[in-house]
Amino acid sequence: MVAASPRCELLCKKFRLGSFEIPYVDENQVSLPSDSARDLAKEVALQSIVLLENRGILPLDASKEPKVAVIGPTADDQLAMFSGYSFPVHLIVANMQEERVQYAKTPLQALTERFGSNNVRYAKGCDILTERRPQAPVFPGDVDSDIAAGSKRTSPISRSISRIQDAADCARQSDVAIVFVGDLAGLFQTGTAGEGSDTDNL
Repeated sequence: MVAASPRCELLCKKFRLGSFEIPYVDENQVSLPSDSARDLAKEVALQSIVLLENRGILPLDASKEPKVAVIGPTADDQLAMFSGYSFPVHLIVANMQEERVQYAKTPLQALTERFGSNNVRYAKGCDILTERRPQAPVFPGDVDSDIAAGSKRTSPISRSISRIQDAADCARQSDVAIVFVGDLAGLFQTGTAGEGSDTDNL
């Protein structure tokens, strides 16, 4: 007896469902993005958050006008709000900086709206990448072609700590500090997590 591979099982199910007879959906029946899809995405995001400890700090009361320090390299980077196969990150939109296309509200924007610009201080602290390059190679073969053409590929990971003191000062001058750190998804050195972009050092 030979066990069927997962791919074979998947194809068999598609045949049974008739996916190959009617391979395309009626695009007029598809409603994306819809309000219900956004509401569901928000609910999923809220339920995915894990609060490890709360010593009476949360929730912050906006009516008391707390001084909030927003710190970190992902606090004002809207691409940090997306994962690797989301549209903006997967393509690293080339004209993003030029036209300031708004794909998502950043944490800094949301916190400033909630607590007011007079009550929010921002310090980036450091960069994750020295440069977020658009139009990266899309496939491994593209990377090989660049190397063959003499293109020198160096790590874009930033190691500068020159702005850490600014972030520490920002925190000291505030009632509460909210720090945003993490990886940036992206293909082939346009990020620190994703195809061809995984970093070996935190």
